[in-house]
Amino acid sequence: MNLLDLETNLWQKWMKNPYYRRIHNHINQLFYYNDFIQLRYDRLKSCGDNDRLDAKTTATKESIDIIPRSFWNVILPGMVNMMFVIGALPFVLRLEFLEQYKFFQVLPQFIPKNGPRYVLTLNVIWSTMQFFQMFYGHSTQIERYGFLHVLNLNDKDNGGLRTCELYQFKLFRNRLLSLERCLITSIATIGPLLMLSMIIQHSAWKVSVYLTIFWSIVFYFCIWYICSSTYQFPTFIVIVQYYLILKQKSIQEKMYRFQDLLFNNNNNNEQINKGKRWMRLQLNRLNQRLYKPSERDYFQLSTIEALSEHIVHCLIYVAHIGLLSVLIYNCSRIEQLNREFLKTNQKCIHFLNDQNVLSCASFYKLDSLTRIMLEKVTGFILFNGNVITSRTFITLFADISTFFFLISQQIA
Repeated sequence: MNLLDLETNLWQKWMKNPYYRRIHNHINQLFYYNDFIQLRYDRLKSCGDNDRLDAKTTATKESIDIIPRSFWNVILPGMVNMMFVIGALPFVLRLEFLEQYKFFQVLPQFIPKNGPRYVLTLNVIWSTMQFFQMFYGHSTQIERYGFLHVLNLNDKDNGGLRTCELYQFKLFRNRLLSLERCLITSIATIGPLLMLSMIIQHSAWKVSVYLTIFWSIVFYFCIWYICSSTYQFPTFIVIVQYYLILKQKSIQEKMYRFQDLLFNNNNNNEQINKGKRWMRLQLNRLNQRLYKPSERDYFQLSTIEALSEHIVHCLIYVAHIGLLSVLIYNCSRIEQLNREFLKTNQKCIHFLNDQNVLSCASFYKLDSLTRIMLEKVTGFILFNGNVITSRTFITLFADISTFFFLISQQIA
């Protein structure tokens, strides 16, 4: 175990603390999206049967694919970076009419005197990129975050990797993430120390103590946000690439095993075919000696053939009739149940009206709606727009019988 493994174990323990996890996900937004997706899918599973068609489950399924923009994890980092851009632009663009205000005089004091405009310009570019990444780079569609699945690979969900490959991938992933955290933490620690030394050296508090504190907080958080955006995404890209490489190797090994199996089966098949040819040759010789067909055999074979043909036709006919009858019966049953439900609903409406529970307006509205639904009951519909009812069976078979009666002369 090296220092990166030790840092990973320590980080995993800290992530169990809800306060540290909230702050960590505030800096590293991809971990926030991963936790959000896991929580959302666990909540959907807890709703019960996913195949239900009730309104609650349907609404849950429709909303599960959308990730709202969190104020704490998305909007606030974007606003802080935009605030830094606003404070640095007058100095970068040399807007002298704004540089006279104290609000814009403090931030340049945090930068060394040898090249402050270059440093601030670079920070403005980074902050602008981070702002657009928060509001345009992070999608609200869950399907765009499928690559986060690499964070959740375990023994139960191995992602198609073997045990040794899964261990190798988890070790690589944890060490690379640990290296990224150490790099970000180092920069975020050295940066504020440099900023503090510049504040003391340039006496920035003489301009305004409150503005110095305000811009120090903004600058400090911008360092975290910029480092996270700069190093987090490349780290995840490398992790996903490594996962795909392992997956490709695993698939390639399976293909090699399948190829060997195919070659073995082909060799076995050739041996079987050779045996078949030898057996066929022996049977032909035996048939030439023993088999002598007679007229009686031909008659029996022709009788069996005709009888088999009629049996097959009868089976097909019975199967089609039975399947069609079951379909029509079930469809008509649904229409009948809908009609019975509407009649029961109509009786309940009249009963409530007799008991003076419903107002006249509510009674007429519900009664009219029920009558309209009774006139056009919902159910399975044919291509011609007719609802399948119990009378459909008689109508359909009458039409089929008429059709075959009309074409019977042509068939004969």
